[in-house]
Amino acid sequence: MRSNLRRMEHEWTGAGMKDRSVLVMRVGAVLGALALALAASCGREESAQVRRTQLSELADKAAVAPADSRIAALEERLASLEKRLNGMGGSGQAAVGSEPNATGGSGETPPGAASGQGTGNATGAPGETPPGAASGQGTGNAPGAPGETPPGAASGQGTGNAPGGSGETPPGAAPGQGTGNAAGAATPPEHKEFELTYGEPSPAVRIVVWHAYRGREKDAFEKVLKEFSTRFPGFDMDVQEVPFSALRDKIVVTIPRGTGPDLFVYAHNNIGDWLLKGGILAPLSSYVEKYDSFDNLGKFLPDTVKALAYDGTLYGLPLAFKSHALFYNRKLVKEPPRSMEELIRIGKEVQAAGGEGEERTHGLVYDAGLLYNHAGFAHAFGATILDDQGKAHIDTPEFRASVDLVRELFTSAGILPDLNDMMGTFLFNSGKAAFVIKGPWFLGEVDAGVDYGVALLPEVAPGKPMKPFLGSEGVFLSAGSKNPEAAFQVMRYLVSSEAARVRYLEGDQLVANLEVYEDAQLAGKANPALDVFRRQAESTVIMSSRPEMQAVWSTVDNALRNAVFGGADVGTTLTEAQAKVEHDISTMGTK
Repeated sequence: MRSNLRRMEHEWTGAGMKDRSVLVMRVGAVLGALALALAASCGREESAQVRRTQLSELADKAAVAPADSRIAALEERLASLEKRLNGMGGSGQAAVGSEPNATGGSGETPPGAASGQGTGNATGAPGETPPGAASGQGTGNAPGAPGETPPGAASGQGTGNAPGGSGETPPGAAPGQGTGNAAGAATPPEHKEFELTYGEPSPAVRIVVWHAYRGREKDAFEKVLKEFSTRFPGFDMDVQEVPFSALRDKIVVTIPRGTGPDLFVYAHNNIGDWLLKGGILAPLSSYVEKYDSFDNLGKFLPDTVKALAYDGTLYGLPLAFKSHALFYNRKLVKEPPRSMEELIRIGKEVQAAGGEGEERTHGLVYDAGLLYNHAGFAHAFGATILDDQGKAHIDTPEFRASVDLVRELFTSAGILPDLNDMMGTFLFNSGKAAFVIKGPWFLGEVDAGVDYGVALLPEVAPGKPMKPFLGSEGVFLSAGSKNPEAAFQVMRYLVSSEAARVRYLEGDQLVANLEVYEDAQLAGKANPALDVFRRQAESTVIMSSRPEMQAVWSTVDNALRNAVFGGADVGTTLTEAQAKVEHDISTMGTK
């Protein structure tokens, strides 16, 4: 542990990495691993609140303190935690003393839209095309079902950036420094070959895996599993693509009956609901302790691990992450805006030069009637949509301010039309939209002929950056798996650096494994837009996985649509939405 921190200090002072944000991610990764180790080992000794407070203090030190004092403070606190963990034995000892890995990432898919919003989706289904589905396949999803990744765009597609570009120049960087992958970057990390920690089965065992990937992402995912079974023939891999619209219902129906898969891929935000239903998820803590190490969780983006844990127990291993960013048409926009004021100005200028009627060019297009899309605005004003105790906070000054702003985009600014996400995709591909707010799944939906860039979301006011939802896409172990130990080895391989490199480079996937982003040569070959989403992850809020969130989506979707586009009084609309959400939460589990 001490040697790890000394190495971080060395890197911070310039001998290793040039980008300080990378070190902050490394420290965060250590903290994430310690958090789960504490949760697994100290559950009966300390309350969850005490553990959260301790690690929050550490995170504050990591993010705020000057470099020298930060290392000293972290070393002191981590040494203290190390003593406690070593004294507990078991997972605590396993969680200390190994090498953390580096760098960030972002992203997620949308949960539910209300019915009757013009998207054709069932209640609670994503209002935009589900990431990973072809355009127009966003209908008929089960209530509240988010979670699949999009088919990837070809490397560098439509960005117009040279290798190492990002779609925008980050604050404080000279033009062309988009990703920090220029010549002279750190030497690529050494990659260790994956090894089994459980005896290879003989005779071979069948492991069934369900996923809903499409396109390049599907090809890359299935490729790594085929490579795994070729190297380890004791694992007979049965990989099945399940339509996204059916996946959630199939999981809920089949697994409790013993007819489901051993493993499945899905977003984290249904964990609470699945645990409430019971018989779907197998906890992973004991498998991590026996066949891996909590310290190895430090190689993932910390928030992707945190999202897959519920009440101190880990239920999934992180494959990828998702959030929104700002896509812009380079023919219409010379430089992406850093503030909402700039975005409004550019949007008005584009519209003024863009014709009238059906030929009109729009400033900003996204479905503002969906809570998933609105979250970035709400969090920018400091709103908390659902707290850790499962209480909704919709009727608040902060949330109201965010709705007022979006309503102004539609009314006084006049740059936001009342259109759904499918129409937004059509307009952007037609050159009739300057900006769209979308996630990484949109990379596979932009036509090859469109010259576009991807930028960080702007600030709504000085010091108030937009903070979209962050979602962690994980691989989960079914509670009904007949070969859980063998299945866990497959999980380990899927999230390994070896497999992550393939998913990142060939599938255009925002992988959660941070080692991938340490490799400048690899990053130079990938779609440069991925680096923008990675940096956007530093300004996101983890989407709640509590079951109460299922009572929030459609009600707030309807409230947003009425307040933004329907002319309804914002205060009254949010008060009514708050009351309905509270009522629906109070009746959960009684129907």
